[in-house]
Amino acid sequence: MLKDIGALGERFDVNVRSTTRVNMAPDEAILRESKRGYDLIVLGVSRRPGDTLFFGNTAAAVLDRSETSNLFVAS
Repeated sequence: MLKDIGALGERFDVNVRSTTRVNMAPDEAILRESKRGYDLIVLGVSRRPGDTLFFGNTAAAVLDRSETSNLFVAS
């Protein structure tokens, strides 16, 4: 999927960068990277069972604390 996103970015002349972090909570890693001047966070999510729409704790934390635009992609 990352290769496809990179190819899509090249097609539209948009710089795409992916990063992998270990030993850090996912939401903290995502928010840390977002503070480096990015305009958009794209996050793959899955709907969690329940009566209300919920994509999990990581997505909720990013949505709550992010200062950039967010795009959640659910399949």
